Amino acid sequence: SDRQLVVKGPGTPAIKEVVEAAIKESEAFEETIVEITNRDDAVVASRLRQRLRQNFNVDSWSDVDRDDSKALEATATSGNLHLIGPPDALPRAVKGVQQAYEGSSRMGTMMIRDIGQGTGFGELLLSRLAGRGQAGQVFKQIRQKHNVLLQANLERKTIRIMALGEAEEGSVSKTLQAAKAEVLEVLDTQVVQKSVEVPRSAVPVPVEFLHLVSDYNSVGPVPNEAALGGEVESGVVPEICLRGHAESVWQASVVLERLFEGQSVVCVQVHLDHGNGRAKGAASFTARLKQLGSKGLVVENWKSPKDVNLDEDDQRQAGQEPEKSEKNAVATSRVWIFGPDAGKVHEAQEEVQRMLTLLFPQQYGKVSIRHARPWSDNRYALLKSRQAHWGCKLLLDRRNMLISICGSGDAVKRAKELVQEVDEEAAESEAARLAEEKARKEEEERAAAARSEAERLAAEAEAAARAFAADAEEQWRQREAPARAPRWADEVSPLDDPCYGGVWYYVDDSYTIQGPFPDELMEQWYLEDWFPSYVPVAKKHPRDGLPGLHDFVPLSALESRYRS
Repeated sequence: SDRQLVVKGPGTPAIKEVVEAAIKESEAFEETIVEITNRDDAVVASRLRQRLRQNFNVDSWSDVDRDDSKALEATATSGNLHLIGPPDALPRAVKGVQQAYEGSSRMGTMMIRDIGQGTGFGELLLSRLAGRGQAGQVFKQIRQKHNVLLQANLERKTIRIMALGEAEEGSVSKTLQAAKAEVLEVLDTQVVQKSVEVPRSAVPVPVEFLHLVSDYNSVGPVPNEAALGGEVESGVVPEICLRGHAESVWQASVVLERLFEGQSVVCVQVHLDHGNGRAKGAASFTARLKQLGSKGLVVENWKSPKDVNLDEDDQRQAGQEPEKSEKNAVATSRVWIFGPDAGKVHEAQEEVQRMLTLLFPQQYGKVSIRHARPWSDNRYALLKSRQAHWGCKLLLDRRNMLISICGSGDAVKRAKELVQEVDEEAAESEAARLAEEKARKEEEERAAAARSEAERLAAEAEAAARAFAADAEEQWRQREAPARAPRWADEVSPLDDPCYGGVWYYVDDSYTIQGPFPDELMEQWYLEDWFPSYVPVAKKHPRDGLPGLHDFVPLSALESRYRS
């Protein structure tokens, strides 16, 4: 209250002298205020105090001041950051604070901007990093590993990285760069999906459309039954579900929309530095791309995003740890050419490929292939594994049946040889597969023919047995009915005379007489329904010999006789 500083203890005169000098110096200090506009900036402000003191000899305090453990829980959305120090240092300190808000390695902060720019997936990607899922766990591990503060701003589509530990300026910069690289790696492994509605005029969707987006965009297009022209319930919208890297899915959706409009589409793969004109000799190439627009064509040069392994993502979703896949060897972009005239579009594609080969003969190549199936099956595993191993980027062109190669020097030459070797192996494998499939079909046809023949013979046997039974029944009726009908009550036939002592016979499906069988066994078979009603049966005493055709009657006649 009395603005006095009390100093006690040994060395008091020396301390007093130092303090008096500091007080005298501080009399010239001034104060300025930097406005804090949001919660993220308030957290950053709470981390700046020591750096401001070290770099500018400026002290600071804020309206939302609190210790580090509570800084992450700050709820203030606005306030002021007060800076106190020498007048000549305050402007530099204010600029340093502003750099910290915007991201500056000198102030121990770095910004990753435009997350998901133009794709519409920025908020989804950031929410995953801030969530509790697999991406959120990795995000948390990056914080702990590098001792940094990571803030995802959904509104601004940014991620702020701030070093929490104190270190040499170069060391802080390396820490920030390492953390940024790992954050970008996490973002690149995220798989998103989007449904693209198919206009009725494009139903059923041609398979060439699906091949185009899957080959050139590394996405998994899955059309629903309505998009394929199948019979579905009314109200079901035909659509294609695209799944892959956020930028790949966005590019594929644009390509599909152009295809649905009736435009022709082709794609040419180029080195990233050739596509943006930064490489030596690339300026003439980019100028030529612009001239294609005068031919009524639309040319888009989009950076090739990372090829996301959908199998790895399936493993992550199932809670499994996927095997680490090799990174892309070459940074590329893809030149898309759209136009209503298919002839002009394909001519432009050939012209672009010729120009690339002329300007950069050692960095591009193409190899004709005989079979596309080995390069496209199993979600393009062969294509992706080879390009990472060979140090080149490979692109499958099914329309022209070739593999285009983008790399450098000897890598392209070696890749050409290896593609040819793989194609030879693929041709042999395809021939073996076709032979196996042919043998399988022949075996199925033989089995079907055998089943058909067996069914025919069985039907003929059944018809013959029925005819035999009908003939026997008719003969029996002609023999027995006129003479014996009036005497049913007086006489007993051998068929139902228990004292007759005969044995039973029947005719099987092969027209063979089976027997003799005793009463008990025949009764058991009859009660268990072993005999169809049309089976001819007869009863004969052993002393009378074997039964003849005239002795057999259908079982149905015998049953009706007993019922009467």
